[in-house]
Amino acid sequence: MKPSPDPDLQRLPSAGQPWPESPTVREPADSDWARHGHLVTDPGEPTDPAEGTASWRVAVWSWWTGPRAAVVRAVDDNLQRLAGTYALLVPLTLAHVLLLQPGAAPATPPPEWLWKQQLVSAHAAMAVLSAVLGIGLWLLLRYLPGGNLNVKRVFELLACATGLGFALLVVAIDQRVTPNITPFLVACLLAATLLRLRPGMGLLLYGVAGAGFWWGMELSQANPQLRLSNQVNGLTVVSIGWLVSVSLWQQRLKVDRLLAELRSSRDHLQQQQRRLRQLAVRDALTRTWNRSEFRRLAERELALGQRHLHDTSLILLDLDRFKHINDAWGHPVGDAVLVAAAEVLREGVRGSDEVGRLGGEEFVVLLPQTSLDAAQALAERLRQQLEALQCPPVDVAITASFGVACLPGWPRLPLADAFERLYSAADSALYGAKRKGRNQVEVAAPVVPN
Repeated sequence: MKPSPDPDLQRLPSAGQPWPESPTVREPADSDWARHGHLVTDPGEPTDPAEGTASWRVAVWSWWTGPRAAVVRAVDDNLQRLAGTYALLVPLTLAHVLLLQPGAAPATPPPEWLWKQQLVSAHAAMAVLSAVLGIGLWLLLRYLPGGNLNVKRVFELLACATGLGFALLVVAIDQRVTPNITPFLVACLLAATLLRLRPGMGLLLYGVAGAGFWWGMELSQANPQLRLSNQVNGLTVVSIGWLVSVSLWQQRLKVDRLLAELRSSRDHLQQQQRRLRQLAVRDALTRTWNRSEFRRLAERELALGQRHLHDTSLILLDLDRFKHINDAWGHPVGDAVLVAAAEVLREGVRGSDEVGRLGGEEFVVLLPQTSLDAAQALAERLRQQLEALQCPPVDVAITASFGVACLPGWPRLPLADAFERLYSAADSALYGAKRKGRNQVEVAAPVVPN
């Protein structure tokens, strides 16, 4: 009479069967995710009026001075732009010195000769000052790229004040022959567009420049009508310059916010990609390698073992009578048993070993550079640890049957079907352990080339 088939044996793939495909794993849903990294609060929460007033003051002050992170980036950008400006300003001022040379001084110098002489002196002084500031800025950026922020801000303020002061001096000199204030207009708009000035710093610079322009007109322009006209135009110029600088600063903050949101979205996507990669290679329940990833790792290690003549062993194990646990206590308890068994396997092997779940209650362990005897000893130790495992409310011993196989590192060409043959040998040994009564280790004959 033919005995009834054992359900444990029916669940095992027979030797020579193709490697089974991995089931589809569904990604668990996210929860409590705050958009762009910000915490979500209840809009219906009551707020303290005092806190609202303080928040308003903080917001105004933050707008006036600028957020620190934005200020740091703006100062660094401004210094980089100033470095390029000085590189252009030195030869430009020297060119003015050559073009405005008044020639030999006459006995009675006319106003035009004095005008040229004063312009030459002003441009020569500006050339020297620009060279000094440019060299200092180069040293600062070269040797102290992450230097003190206050030092950088002082340098930035000094550079802006120097440029506006030079423009004031040129305009005052020009009043000898012309009421033109174009240099001051160009300097104000250039500072507003070239540099990203915080509203408070911009108001300070343009306020001082406006006062200096008004006072300079009083000293340099004798015609009352032209003086008043230039003064009014000068105040208009500094006002427009400050408004332009404020507008560009707000645009800078808007761009920074957009970039921050893009970086946050990028980080979120990268995090999701990492999770998806983990789900693609890990078993969702036990966090061990899934079938496809375990096979990839095993084939890699087998190739290395054949190349370097190292033995590679494989342990295949199946929990005994696992269907009874699911039927008696339910699938949640069965899942807990699987998780506990996987933890025993991970803690019981070396860091170089690989643990995978083939599906159901079947696990596999890859042992690189491990002989058959060493693999058998490890399998026996794992069997004892599983037998001693306590997993309430299961009141029966959790046992497993083991099949062990080894692919020796022969000094020959690597086997084309090394993994399939190693897996089939371990599977046959596991089948034998089931037939002999379960809860034991069966060893297969070493896998050898044909």
